Amino acid sequence: MEFNEEIHDLIDRYLAKELTVKELTDFEKQLADSPALQKEVALVKSAQHLIFHKEAEAIKATMKDDFKRFKKTKTQLKVSLTLLGLLSAALLAWYLIEDTEAESNTNPPVLQHDKSKDSIQVKSLSSETAIEKNKEEKSLSIKTHQKKLAAPSLTYKADTSFKKVPSKETTATLSPPTLPPSDKETQLSKSTINAVQKHEKQVANPCYGITINATTVTRKTAFDDQTGEIRINMGSIKGGVSPYLFKLNNTEFGNGYAFSNLNKGDYVITIRDSKGCESTLPAVSVEKSLCLTNYNKTFYRESEQKWFIPHNKEYSENYRFSIYAPSGILLISKELDTFNDQFWDGVTEDGQAVDLGYYKFIIEYTHETCKGDITIFR
Repeated sequence: MEFNEEIHDLIDRYLAKELTVKELTDFEKQLADSPALQKEVALVKSAQHLIFHKEAEAIKATMKDDFKRFKKTKTQLKVSLTLLGLLSAALLAWYLIEDTEAESNTNPPVLQHDKSKDSIQVKSLSSETAIEKNKEEKSLSIKTHQKKLAAPSLTYKADTSFKKVPSKETTATLSPPTLPPSDKETQLSKSTINAVQKHEKQVANPCYGITINATTVTRKTAFDDQTGEIRINMGSIKGGVSPYLFKLNNTEFGNGYAFSNLNKGDYVITIRDSKGCESTLPAVSVEKSLCLTNYNKTFYRESEQKWFIPHNKEYSENYRFSIYAPSGILLISKELDTFNDQFWDGVTEDGQAVDLGYYKFIIEYTHETCKGDITIFR
């Protein structure tokens, strides 16, 4: 069976949970009656699942390539820092060699011995001139060393020994900087990880992430009978795939969505979808009413019978009793005492006997109103 574009649009919106309540109700009814439509919905969902799987694989491959590029950049940075350290060590060694050569050039002038003559002569200057010249050279050498050593932060004492007093050395540990990822890369990584994790969990458990919710309507149970009721609002069901099954407490699953003849108490409803996924709704309480159901609903006026008003003696306050004709006209309304039995003889407040037939009555308590009917026979 072939489906037109409109049906496929409904299927896409149904799987995306974008249908209105009315559209969802109509579509689920059509889906329950058409096996071919059920098969088409399953095929479309499988295709969407396959597309999602391929997209996840593509995103994982992109992340793997990004990580390789980052690792390569990190390695290049380490090599650059290593070369920079070697260059610094070479410059420091060159400086120490230059400093040693400068110290060797500060020795005093050499005296020569003339063997041909048994006397020692100064080759160029007299002894006094040599001493003065030696002092000037030493002073000039000290100034030269101080200028050269200003950069490496070494302190020299200005004396003839030229002892170096180095400042305290500090050792710095170089580590490659961490390159922070961009906001776009961070969002991509998080979304990819979440998508992959969700897909893996869905493969392991088809019901993962599926929650079925619904609202319920309750009716109180009568004071003297089990008339409580819980009804599931079918239009409010969200999640899962229809058709649904329901169960109350530990009973068996069924397609009935209303549970009646309930007494006062708390009840738990579980919903199961067509895939077998189950969700339990929050506990629903059925309360007990003040209204009575087991009362005499007829009486014969001509035999001078009186009708016992079915009020609840457990209620400790006065109440109001009213009788209405079938047309809705109020015939009688009065406040009565709850501690004594009360009767009605089929007469209005004006003392007129009502016609034979069917009438409605209302009993109004402070926080609750009870309704019922009475038939008067001849």
